[in-house]
Amino acid sequence: MAFSFSNFNKEFLFELPQEIQGCYLKIAEAEEKYGDSVIPVIGYGISVNKSPKAVSERNAWIATEEEFINVPLFQLPEIEKLMADRNAVSFCKQGRMGAMIQHYQNSYGDQMKFVWCDR
Repeated sequence: MAFSFSNFNKEFLFELPQEIQGCYLKIAEAEEKYGDSVIPVIGYGISVNKSPKAVSERNAWIATEEEFINVPLFQLPEIEKLMADRNAVSFCKQGRMGAMIQHYQNSYGDQMKFVWCDR
């Protein structure tokens, strides 16, 4: 097979509503809004953060019909795996992916993370 630069073109995995552009929630804000309910996930991805104040160069997010929700940095590898899995992308596009917020304790105190689930 001959070399082709077209192999480096970015594929958009999800069609997201324009209205949510710029609407980001932190996980704590998402917990206030959704509580113990399953959050309907319509897409997910990774953004490049160019801010000099950023903790990381890359940030993971999930999308709902109304907003983006930032995913904790330690869960970025999970989002990478979800992006690479064609079945996960397909099921998410079909409206079958959800997320719930779970609390846990570590040396820094009470923390939150997403737990992926079916809906």
